[in-house]
Amino acid sequence: MRRTLLASVLLVAGSGCASSQVELKEPFDPQEYATCPPRGTNVVAGSTFGRTKAGGIISAAGRTVHLDPWTKYLHKALYDVRQKQAKDGFFREEREADTVTLDPHMFKCRRNATVGMDGNFRFDGVAPGTYYLSTYMSWLNGSSWVGAWNVTMIHVHDGVPVPPVVLSGFHFPDPRTDR
Repeated sequence: MRRTLLASVLLVAGSGCASSQVELKEPFDPQEYATCPPRGTNVVAGSTFGRTKAGGIISAAGRTVHLDPWTKYLHKALYDVRQKQAKDGFFREEREADTVTLDPHMFKCRRNATVGMDGNFRFDGVAPGTYYLSTYMSWLNGSSWVGAWNVTMIHVHDGVPVPPVVLSGFHFPDPRTDR
């Protein structure tokens, strides 16, 4: 009886929390995703982790890192995420999909890699171009979820090795600039 009552109180109390979903301002343009980058010969690799406000490190092992081609839609969407995260601090959602709703048509050009136990990820066969690497990190802080996006923009050129990427925090130009 006590457990049922406590669970009911927690459910009611939790349902009143405001959502921290990001509202996107940029409309989706299907032309930007009409063709996805072909397979290339380049390698993009690096490591990722989360950081608490106190400076503690959160392991990214088992998490997904995304490699998305640069588009105006994604550039502005990630800028909106960055602005919300900078203004409000950490998100309160466990799942990445609960922080922002991206148009599902963009996922046809997305590549994913799973972070290894050592915190490293790798994408083989990357074509030249400009890309975003991103991952959403979430962890329990007491009884509440805390989460943050790690995003960086990279440029890939044939014949030029891509230096190892450290994916932590937000690193990309202002959306008013192109690339």
